[in-house]
Amino acid sequence: SMSGEYSGIGAIVMMDDAGFFVVNDVVMNSPAEEAGVAIGDRIIAVNGKTTMDVQDVSQLANMIRGEDGTPVNITFFRPSENREIVQDIIRKKITNASLTYQMLKEGIGYIRLTEFSAHAAENFENAVLDLMDTGARHLVIDLRSNGGGYAYQCIDMLDILLPPQTIATVEGRSDGKEYTEEWKTTKPALVPETMTYAILLNRYSASASELFSGVLRDLDKAVLIGEQTYGKGVGTLTWSLSDNSAIQVTSFGYFLPKGESIDKIGLVPDEEITLDEEAAKKPINQLSLEEDTQLAKAIELLEKLLK
Repeated sequence: SMSGEYSGIGAIVMMDDAGFFVVNDVVMNSPAEEAGVAIGDRIIAVNGKTTMDVQDVSQLANMIRGEDGTPVNITFFRPSENREIVQDIIRKKITNASLTYQMLKEGIGYIRLTEFSAHAAENFENAVLDLMDTGARHLVIDLRSNGGGYAYQCIDMLDILLPPQTIATVEGRSDGKEYTEEWKTTKPALVPETMTYAILLNRYSASASELFSGVLRDLDKAVLIGEQTYGKGVGTLTWSLSDNSAIQVTSFGYFLPKGESIDKIGLVPDEEITLDEEAAKKPINQLSLEEDTQLAKAIELLEKLLK
């Protein structure tokens, strides 16, 4: 849910190309975490009903969520062990703080965003300013397993980091008409020109995550670390026209500053690093620095810039 509070199990799920519902992250201290749900697990049934006929993630969420303290029976398939796991999990109030941040070491701040929710930009601005006050000169921005969210929040976040400029060209169709729009940042940057970003991505990073990362890389502000991303450059958008009416654009594609579209291809990272098999099953927030080779690489690259 984009609002951030619900009663459920605390598994973050996306639908993959084959139509499977795959767990790509697990909320800290949630029932899913306590039940040992692993990254990569597929949800194949809820209370005995197959998920084969379920259309999308929000329909699946409605099946899993319910009253606080009540059980839900879930059948998982774990590809890495080639077996099914059936579990009764007690629902609990989940407050998914979609943004967390901390100082990693002197001069380097860390921000993790799990979705571009309704308050993403506001929370991001607070985090960036707070980290800068604490001495951050460069930032690690962790968008691993972030499947996207609101495009306008993504643009507002870029507006915090960049001076006014065109960041993407969007082409959309509605009722057979074609629309082209330029997405721009409009406000002065809140960060120094010298700030550099190491952005962490994985195969589950999609949509707004790809837009955010692709723009910063194209403008030579960021290095991308991790895995090739999901490749979702199209979606649905409500578009406001100059006469203040709004149209629903069902299909749009956007092009990054250097003219590249990421649809169906994804972004290829500058530093391609895959977590080892055991680490890849764990929720990202549980990884130690030894296991998190992607984060370790980000710190190493940013430390060089601090010298």
